[in-house]
Amino acid sequence: MKDNPMSVIFKNDNDGFGFKYGFVDIGEDSQVRIDVMPPEPIWRGTMRLADSKLPDPRLWAVFVDGEEIGRVATEAEVKTLITAKVDGLRKFGNARDR
Repeated sequence: MKDNPMSVIFKNDNDGFGFKYGFVDIGEDSQVRIDVMPPEPIWRGTMRLADSKLPDPRLWAVFVDGEEIGRVATEAEVKTLITAKVDGLRKFGNARDR
């Protein structure tokens, strides 16, 4: 597979829980879903997740295909975290595809 730059295509609106979400291509006909929840001061959800500590008071929570991959302090760090995970999925494949 040739190397393609990562491009997250986020939906225009957050979902009801306040997640910014979209998709990234990781290979031929294969995508992963990206969900990013901003910290509480800028969170714009209409409802909270049951039994969850989200939104975090200070950190951005980042999920790939429903798995939390980390929390970072700035929005700029979100892309770095997503890029590292997507690069790994491109190299080693998505566990769901095995």
